[in-house]
Amino acid sequence: MTAKEILTKIEDLIGRAKSAVFATISDKGEPHMRWMSPVLLPEREGVIYAVSSGNFGKVSDVNKNPAAAWMFQTATLNEVVNVSVHVHVVDNPSIKKEVMEKMGRRLHVFWKLKGNDTDFIVLETIIKEAVYFDPMKGKKTFVSFEGGKNGGK
Repeated sequence: MTAKEILTKIEDLIGRAKSAVFATISDKGEPHMRWMSPVLLPEREGVIYAVSSGNFGKVSDVNKNPAAAWMFQTATLNEVVNVSVHVHVVDNPSIKKEVMEKMGRRLHVFWKLKGNDTDFIVLETIIKEAVYFDPMKGKKTFVSFEGGKNGGK
């Protein structure tokens, strides 16, 4: 499986599930996972985006330790993709607009948790490596994104 194929698989899984598990490392050095709504932007290959509030704990986590991970899966768990990423907190109006246009309708819970604050940031998660797992076939495929264009090979 190539980097492009794994990105296609991730996009398919996002399309079906609309959410994924995002894991960071807390300031105590412990993993912290939460459901988030990710999105891929076609012109930014090898990068997964999500929105957050600058006041949420995950932003503090990634500012202290930018190593994080995503887990994408089907509802039946017959396909799982685990992705190791390096996170950047982005407050660029252009990227914020692109991400919001692609995923804005899926953020009901986010806006509810955020309250009246209308400001948000974008988590830009650059893929380092991914593992595709098909448990029914016992198939596990590792894909490295290191060193290629935009992180992909």
